[in-house]
Amino acid sequence: MRRRRHRLLVALAALALWTSVARTSFSAPSKLSTTFDELWTLLATRQEAVVDGVDASLHQLSAPSSRRAWQQLAELVTAQETPEALDGSKYVSLRLDGCMFGRLTRDLRDIGLIGPGYSEEIGEIMRLCCRAMMDEFKGSVAYTHSDEMTILMFPRTIGRGGQPFEWPHKGRIQKWVSIGASLVTALFNRRLERLAQQRGVALPEDVVAHFDCRAGLFDTEKEALSLILWRAYDCSVNCVQDACHLQGAPVEVVRSDFGEKLRWLKDADLLPLKPHQAYGSMFVKGVGQFKANVSGTNQTVLVTRKVNIQVNDGATGPCNLLLLPRRGDTLVPQEGDRRLELREGSYWRYVGPSGTSEESNRESDRRDCRDLPFSKQKRTSPASLDKFHNLIIVMA
Repeated sequence: MRRRRHRLLVALAALALWTSVARTSFSAPSKLSTTFDELWTLLATRQEAVVDGVDASLHQLSAPSSRRAWQQLAELVTAQETPEALDGSKYVSLRLDGCMFGRLTRDLRDIGLIGPGYSEEIGEIMRLCCRAMMDEFKGSVAYTHSDEMTILMFPRTIGRGGQPFEWPHKGRIQKWVSIGASLVTALFNRRLERLAQQRGVALPEDVVAHFDCRAGLFDTEKEALSLILWRAYDCSVNCVQDACHLQGAPVEVVRSDFGEKLRWLKDADLLPLKPHQAYGSMFVKGVGQFKANVSGTNQTVLVTRKVNIQVNDGATGPCNLLLLPRRGDTLVPQEGDRRLELREGSYWRYVGPSGTSEESNRESDRRDCRDLPFSKQKRTSPASLDKFHNLIIVMA
């Protein structure tokens, strides 16, 4: 009797496992995946848009597409941003947005910290914060433009029992979003204060940036990348609108269509826009080899370290991510893709006792370890610090 019961339980467990695998393997693509495919195909098959009177070299334009299609993609993506907990077998997103950022930048202009128009200094701070989020949460891909950023974490490694490892903090949503928002808020304001000191400007106590953060959960890589694709589209539309507004274009121009705005910028000799302003910045986690000098033995060894690589800097591909389908490229570069090459100024890495005390792609790019995400600042004994600092990293 016991044997029968045991066999029955084993058979039921096997049936449940087979049913789960079958559903995963043979289920129809989700509406989100289908919408992604439709937009990707459209961008791949249609010719790039042309604006009369504006040379194509002044601004990279993707194929014309329906705003309604992008709105549908946005609705499907944001519907995924209400998970109860984070599953280690799924793709996770963190999306941060500056709160009342227009008012903040206006206040910064009023006190003379930044000039009129687009601020490259603020753009660089946002890029720094985006990379810091990648390292804090072990992000695989990230994209930032304007006052927002998106970080994607790919599924965790499978453990011995066949189950994926848990996400940090046991995947608790409140923990993730609170750490993400506080990390970027603290780092952004610290850099803002440093910029004010460098320029001899007094920063009022009530001029403070703050960010919100939301988490998302996706079943497949394609679904997760839909979020990046949507934000790249949003950047392609809003960059021209914002540029006209910030440069004092007439109201009728600001309210006009995309082509009219672009022609006004061209006539005002404001094209091309700054790369990050026009196309945003996409970072992918990669690896690089670096020379390391071991003090005491005076040996030079080759070490492999993780790096954050900007893959849309324009060196080996388009800056506008929406042009990738037309060129037959994937959104995320695969192994061997030249976009993953380490070029001067295109990659950043962290080195230090906790792995995050400095960010550098050149020896002159060192940053104060006080800019660390707080959760990375672990107490380390003087002996272990001395041992670590025997290994001095020198960029190849």
